[in-house]
Amino acid sequence: MKSRNSHFYRLLLIILIGLQYACASGLQGTIYLDENGNSKKDSTEQHLAGLTFTVTLDGEDIATGITDSTGNFEVDMDGQGEYCVEVSSSDLETSNVTRVAALFKPLIRVKNQIIKLAKKIWDLTPFNEALAQSTTETEADCNDGDDNDSDGFTDCDDTDCAGDSSCIVDDCIATDSDTDGVPDCTESLCSSASACDSSSSTSTTDTSTVSNGLACKTATGLILELDVPVEVDFSTTAGDLEDTETISKSLDTSFTITIDYPLNCTLKQVTLPDFIQPTSSTVRSNFYTASTHKLDLQETLDASNDSGLCDDTDPETPAYDSIRSCPLALTVIDDGVIGTEEDTLPIKVVCPDEVTYTLKTFTLQKNADDDIVIEITQTDVDTNGTWEAGDEVSAAITITNNSATDLDASDFDFSVITPSSAQNQSATISSGSCNGSQTVSCSFDLAADDTVTLTIDYDLPASITTSTDFQTSASLTVNATSTEFNDTSTITVD
Repeated sequence: MKSRNSHFYRLLLIILIGLQYACASGLQGTIYLDENGNSKKDSTEQHLAGLTFTVTLDGEDIATGITDSTGNFEVDMDGQGEYCVEVSSSDLETSNVTRVAALFKPLIRVKNQIIKLAKKIWDLTPFNEALAQSTTETEADCNDGDDNDSDGFTDCDDTDCAGDSSCIVDDCIATDSDTDGVPDCTESLCSSASACDSSSSTSTTDTSTVSNGLACKTATGLILELDVPVEVDFSTTAGDLEDTETISKSLDTSFTITIDYPLNCTLKQVTLPDFIQPTSSTVRSNFYTASTHKLDLQETLDASNDSGLCDDTDPETPAYDSIRSCPLALTVIDDGVIGTEEDTLPIKVVCPDEVTYTLKTFTLQKNADDDIVIEITQTDVDTNGTWEAGDEVSAAITITNNSATDLDASDFDFSVITPSSAQNQSATISSGSCNGSQTVSCSFDLAADDTVTLTIDYDLPASITTSTDFQTSASLTVNATSTEFNDTSTITVD
């Protein structure tokens, strides 16, 4: 039973070593998009496929290559020293380089796990004892390719051949220095060499350096892993989104703006104009503070994305960040101000490079031209349908407050200007008082949804020799905003 177990362990070890053979040693790694700028390859960060790179050893170029379809690379090593992998910056501006999801575990990590597992099995099982019990023969020929003693080890892999001239290894650094078809680190003579220790198969030296598009590390073994970060150019990404847009809407109108922003940047909180609020009651309840008009834009758009309302677009070149486009529904509300209002809504982000960028700036307008409506209707008293010299004119002027705000007489100025040649002029107002002749000033309160009517009667000149226009105009100016509402009516006498 003990001998059968030992054969099982030996078979398992041989399989594991075979897997190690299948994974070629050398310089391996990944070129990845460092989306968060921390110079570490995170599991969610995308790899860059089809990207050209150069490998140097102690400052000398030794190889060039292109990352494979998974964004990984593998090249042969040429001894110990400082290896650097540098990305071709010009390649980052081409469409040949593509982003791919990090779906595959780098081979080197799998390889190291195999090596460590094989060593643990060797250390934890009675392998040597089982071997001694299973055979008493020796490897008679150390270069015939046969397992003479049937112990599972052939030629130089058998400890019986230690010291045999055909099994002398020049060093334990080259892939196969004695050209026997067996990698050095699996030769028994190299089993104790530090270069073949899986724990030192990748460099842990403090002299390693990592920067944008470059990674360097000193090799002390047969295997070296270098992951090369490519930083996202947030400045260009954000700059391409910088824009302006003006939107004018009437009271109680809902509309949607589209916000585009770099996917790996964080949207800053925004302050909405007093006359604007989020349309969604859910957004108002969870992400909006009515008293300060502040909106947590990032949380709002994250919720929209979770609901499937946003779209992500990959950039034209891999060094730029992806763009997320999300809708934001807004509504124009009555903020108690009469007349048209305007304010800006700048969209800003903070990116991993710790820079704040202004993207699109929206100019939002409350179109309140109809908050106050003035209408002038002039009537020919003799009703003959023709304006003539000496006609009696009755000008009816209505002032209607369509807003939800009550106005006192002190809140606005109202006046009417009649033709300078008008005669026998008189004014009557439904509420309030008026004074003046050609320029008539009136004082009255104007409640919400209320209408005040002013009637001005006058006569046209008795003698008119040429075609003449007689104009009457009315104007109301809101003091708080200097917003003006007016109307004009013209009589033409031929």
